[in-house]
Amino acid sequence: MAAVAGYALGGGCELAMLCDILIAADTAKFGQPEIKLGVIPGIGGSQRLTRAVDMAPRPWDCPDRPQNTEAEEAEAPGWCHGAMPAADLLDEALKTATTTAETSLPVAMVAKKAAWRSFETTLTDGLRFERRVFHSTFCTEDPKRSGGVRREVLARVQAPLIAGAAR
Repeated sequence: MAAVAGYALGGGCELAMLCDILIAADTAKFGQPEIKLGVIPGIGGSQRLTRAVDMAPRPWDCPDRPQNTEAEEAEAPGWCHGAMPAADLLDEALKTATTTAETSLPVAMVAKKAAWRSFETTLTDGLRFERRVFHSTFCTEDPKRSGGVRREVLARVQAPLIAGAAR
């Protein structure tokens, strides 16, 4: 997870894009200004940014005029998970981190894998993969899942068919 309050340019922008969750203060600025130095992004920026913003024109506007992207602009195409006042950034980052830490790690990992699969395959194959990993999530023994769908399903399966009747 990354919480950005200032400039995230070049490698800093690329490091932020490596994170599964990126939130930013309204003071954050993102960009890949490497072209001004006569090079291109070298830590995956050309690949991750184009996937994150679906080749939106910023910050690649023009090769001789690379621009920075404001936090609100980064939020619109889904590159950034949220833009907020700088004063709220730390509290929001901690709240998001806490919520994320409460989720099942194995399930989060396969969810991420399924989402990334969409870039690598056809829709039909992606749906087939999703269905397979969806079913596998019911078999995890992660204690963080015990309060979710699995518990509900098991409760219904183990409940008597007729109220008051023993199984």
